[in-house]
Formats: sequence, structure tokens, C-alpha cells
Amino acid sequence: MNFLKSRKFLITILSIVLVAFNDQFNLHLSADQVTAIASIIVSYLLGQSYIDSRNGSSNS
Repeated sequence: MNFLKSRKFLITILSIVLVAFNDQFNLHLSADQVTAIASIIVSYLLGQSYIDSRNGSSNS
């Protein structure tokens, strides 16, 4: 259950919630804005995964 404390996991959940809330509650975010936010999140996750793999860490 350590993955629940992982920053990567929490950011992934928050990004899914953002997309869902944008659709459900009409947050007035355009498709381009959602794509920009998602690409920033993906970049962060890939960078963090790379750093974790270099350090031998599987969480955080």
C-alpha cells in the first residue's frame, strides 16, 4: 500500500480528477488547456520515473 503515498500516483489521480471535473462541472477549460496540463503532468511523471530508476527507488 506504499503506492498510495507515491507522488506519482497522487499526481496521476489528480490529473484524472481534473479531466473528469472539467467534463462534469464545466470548468471552462478548453481541450488545448487540458492537453497542455496533461503534457506537463506526463513530463513530470516521466522525469520522476527516470530519476527513481537511476536512484534505484521504486516509490515517491
